[in-house]
Amino acid sequence: MGKVLSSRSIPAASEDLYENPRMTIVLGIVCEGNNLELQSIREIVKKEAILARDSNGNLKYPELGQNITTWMGYSFWKPIKDFKLEDHINYFDDSENSELTASELSHHLRTMSLRPFSKSSALWELRIVPNFYFDNETHKPSELELQEKYSLLIFRCHHSLGDGLSLLQLFDKFALTNKVILHPKSNVDMIGGNLCRWFKFLVKLPHDLGIFMFNSKMKPGKVLWRKQVLNKKASQSSVVKKLLPTISEEDGTFSGSVSGEFPFSRIQELSQQYRVSSGTSIILAGVCSVVRTFMLQSQEQDKLTDVPLQVNFPLPRRSDKLRNHAMVTSIMLPIGEEDSVQRLLKIEKALALAKSSTLTIFSVYAVNILTALPDCIMRKVMKRLYQKDKIFFSNFAGPLQPIDMFGSLVKRFYFTCGMVKDSNTLGMTIGSYAGNVAYSIAADQRLIPSCEIAKSYTNIFLKELEILEQSFVV
Repeated sequence: MGKVLSSRSIPAASEDLYENPRMTIVLGIVCEGNNLELQSIREIVKKEAILARDSNGNLKYPELGQNITTWMGYSFWKPIKDFKLEDHINYFDDSENSELTASELSHHLRTMSLRPFSKSSALWELRIVPNFYFDNETHKPSELELQEKYSLLIFRCHHSLGDGLSLLQLFDKFALTNKVILHPKSNVDMIGGNLCRWFKFLVKLPHDLGIFMFNSKMKPGKVLWRKQVLNKKASQSSVVKKLLPTISEEDGTFSGSVSGEFPFSRIQELSQQYRVSSGTSIILAGVCSVVRTFMLQSQEQDKLTDVPLQVNFPLPRRSDKLRNHAMVTSIMLPIGEEDSVQRLLKIEKALALAKSSTLTIFSVYAVNILTALPDCIMRKVMKRLYQKDKIFFSNFAGPLQPIDMFGSLVKRFYFTCGMVKDSNTLGMTIGSYAGNVAYSIAADQRLIPSCEIAKSYTNIFLKELEILEQSFVV
């Protein structure tokens, strides 16, 4: 028996990951050239990850050779007997001549995120696609992209193994030339053992809880979207017919779409023009526009009130081991505001309030207490949380400089997670890498019946950026 799962991995593991997983991360990593060699990759992973040891001589990433089991009501890591690297790293479809296009990749990322894990294998796998081609799925390929050769790595793992930051730190071990050090800024200042700060925290916490409950205007039992949208036959509803007259059959049980890449400098310029604290406010303004459109199309009345948005944030004191390094806090999205600029300014205030609020720190300690409960109770808690209407936003922040994987320069990351499956969650992600940004949205097909509709929401996000650019007056 290995170690007990960390407190921030337990919520992800509180599901039937061997039968019906939803907390699965799948990354598509596009590399320049098509010189990825299977045996070489296996040797690098074995040396830099499987056999790597820390300063104390212990395995640095023991979870790569383990899976999860339950004992005495709690989840533990369990070493796999006869672990074989060959079972976890291979060619896609077991073919050294396999090929995929960007359009086909989106399908495979979704289906792989829904596939159960094996009890006889570790909770990860790496698949190599020697030939990858860009098409019009996310953007119009440039002449260079049409002429150049690309290959693809598909990495799949369960979220209990780690989050996006943790995986990027692991991938950095596989770089032969362009290594980077990832240290994302944390806005959370933990209390530690300072008694004075504990006193201030305990005094301010009831006030912040009261303000949040008052501002959210979310009474117990109130839902964000109409029941007809959540109905299994949502594709026949008038709302869906208004969005798209003809609904095509989709693979899997959730729909998603990713925008084309655009330069992060565009976000930076807008944040400077409107004098907001960071690009996060600009990004959330685009998110707010998407949520506002979604709510207007899924509610009978036109009057909208602010809704809470769950946002992940990095924690301080991160280790370089496989861990979940982020927690979740909430901010209010002013979807009732019609003017784009005013929405942006209100979001800036909401972010400032969230940073100064004790609720962010409270959520960290609350999770530590909650995850001390037995596994059977945690499963019931997580099941109820999945069924609640919620809007979730995550930031997959990659390095600012290009990196390489096994000697091949990485051109782009594609990302998906099955957490929205069978849930009432509207999930959105911003992924950034080497100065470029892409926005994605995903939801169960009861909320967004097709990927075509999901794509219309990514267009709304990009349109909001255009509106802010056009609305700025010197």
